[in-house]
Amino acid sequence: MPRRRAHPRRPLVSWPLYRLLAVVALVPVLVAALAVSEPALPPPPAEPLAEFDGSTAATTAAFMLSLPT
Repeated sequence: MPRRRAHPRRPLVSWPLYRLLAVVALVPVLVAALAVSEPALPPPPAEPLAEFDGSTAATTAAFMLSLPT
């Protein structure tokens, strides 16, 4: 004859507490998701940009590569 346990087995998880903690953990995620907005574009430059000069750029890059570190 199998022996009977003196006490009933307690559940490993308290489901009402589990649900409450899940809701509490999801609230900051929901707030963060709703607070995210698209960043504003920067204003246009006040003066027009100078035209790109390839030889000046190459000279500057070569100078920067030759600097001691």
